[in-house]
Amino acid sequence: MEEKTLARLFVKRVDQYGDRIRFMEKKNGQWRPVTFRALGLEVREISLGLRALEIQKGERVCLMAGVRREWFACDWAIICAGALTVPIYPNDAPTQAAGIMKHSRARWAIIENMDMLDRIMSNPELPDNLDRIIVLDSPGTASNKPVIHIDMLRKMGREYESSHPDAFNHNVDAIGPEDELTIIYTSGTTGIPKGVVTTHANYMFMVEAVDRAFPLKPDDSNLHILPPAHAYGRLEHFFGHHKGITTWIAEGLGSVAENLLDARPTFLLSVPRLFEKAYTRIMAEGCDGSALRKAVFNWAVGVGKRVSRCLQQGRDIPPLLRIQHIAARFLVFRKVHNLMGGRLRFAVVGAAPTSRQVLEFFHACGLLILEGWGMTETSTVGAVNRLDRFKFGTIGTPLPGVEMAVAPDGEILLKGPNRFQYYYRDPEATAAAIDEEGWLHTGDVGYMNPDGFFTITDRKKNLIITAGGKNISPQKIENLLCGNALISHAMVCGDRRKHLTALFTLNEADARSCAQQNGIPHSSVKELASHPVIVRLVREWVEKVNASLASYETVKDFRIVPHEFSIDGGELTPTLKIRRRNVIRRYRDLLDGMYDEKFVDSV
Repeated sequence: MEEKTLARLFVKRVDQYGDRIRFMEKKNGQWRPVTFRALGLEVREISLGLRALEIQKGERVCLMAGVRREWFACDWAIICAGALTVPIYPNDAPTQAAGIMKHSRARWAIIENMDMLDRIMSNPELPDNLDRIIVLDSPGTASNKPVIHIDMLRKMGREYESSHPDAFNHNVDAIGPEDELTIIYTSGTTGIPKGVVTTHANYMFMVEAVDRAFPLKPDDSNLHILPPAHAYGRLEHFFGHHKGITTWIAEGLGSVAENLLDARPTFLLSVPRLFEKAYTRIMAEGCDGSALRKAVFNWAVGVGKRVSRCLQQGRDIPPLLRIQHIAARFLVFRKVHNLMGGRLRFAVVGAAPTSRQVLEFFHACGLLILEGWGMTETSTVGAVNRLDRFKFGTIGTPLPGVEMAVAPDGEILLKGPNRFQYYYRDPEATAAAIDEEGWLHTGDVGYMNPDGFFTITDRKKNLIITAGGKNISPQKIENLLCGNALISHAMVCGDRRKHLTALFTLNEADARSCAQQNGIPHSSVKELASHPVIVRLVREWVEKVNASLASYETVKDFRIVPHEFSIDGGELTPTLKIRRRNVIRRYRDLLDGMYDEKFVDSV
């Protein structure tokens, strides 16, 4: 690739694609297009506005907002100014957001709205290093901090350019591949977040690597669902700009189903939860209704699985099976395709493990979902399955140029151009993560099969060692337990205990449907969590899962939590991974009730 920095890549693609549509965003109930040229102008004005505020190369700017066009524009503007974007999740607790602002020593913060700003300003530990706060929505005032609206910043940029006509291009040209690009703070599932520092070279490698792994067509499009504050969502928007595709910006997790029908994307980057929820609903609907409907559904899935096996093994599909598959698609699978917009060619999922059962089901329906793996410290991706070489139940093979190995204790090690530089202001953590030979110790444990495909079994810190000395991966068991439509989340516990237990949350829609079918009066899901019929159905499912496990892996007791785990509640990360430490602390009484002794917080 001719461009060596993301700043130069941004400018070149704006010139190259001009009036091609870069974004589709929904405003006042209507989708409206944003061209590359319009985005380029917006970025130029914001970037020069930051320069007018005397931002210097290498300084940090915090960016706290949801999935919206302005997030992407501000990110590019910060990058083109030679500064470092420090993303903050909009759902972060005020103390955590303020902590990132303070630790990063940012002098500027761009925040979505005044409500979000008020939450941060109410924190007694508000950092005193902030000089200026920019808001994307309605402006206001905040304590003694100068607050301006993004439109005012753009005006400042226009004025700055009138007296410094070559400033924007000069700033872009002054950036080199080894210059620092961003500080992304880890989600902190098992501890205090750390600031991961990566360079332009790290992400330029990633953009090229993803391009080779997943070649796209000029008319491809995607629906952007992932939080851009996450490394995965960040790479998605870099890659989309590089390829010149049209990105539809999702309105939120609650609107994804509706947005898919509008956007009709050809590919998706997502977390597994989207497809897991779709799977449980499709299976529940397929097994509901008349005997004929159930028979047709089961026949179609059986046909699809036989076709899937042929494709996985590289064998030709027999003529009769091919005809049956066409019929199955007409009768059943086209409805599944239509749920995803009708044009989806493939999806890539990461950030959490995906049930093999889910992957194989969608492949049987003709939708290829490829699992990958990475972390903030690997600039998003380390390994991924490919369109022409995949193996369900694995994270695929390393990207070209990336080395991966398995340490004697099972920990996955990585070395390559995508490895991060260091943890910001944390040399001890950096030394613990990167050894003298340059290998990143990822904290994930797994193995490599003879064909070079890697499988992650769990996080090293999550492994359960029972009182009997058995090493158990809770992740494997949790994936199985979540295979029932009633269950939305499962968390297996039992470190240093005699046996395993589990905490469950209920899928509200499926729980209410089940209650209606069984004539259970209720006013809330909280009531259903303790209802004997619901408890019995969950117990029957646990017993079914236990039958497929070794005796020491079986769940002996469980409790149903009276509400869903959530990001706002602190039980989930923004990519919907369970924060085990927070859940244990919050539901210690439920856990203690399943054991004779008190539950020990060991995570």
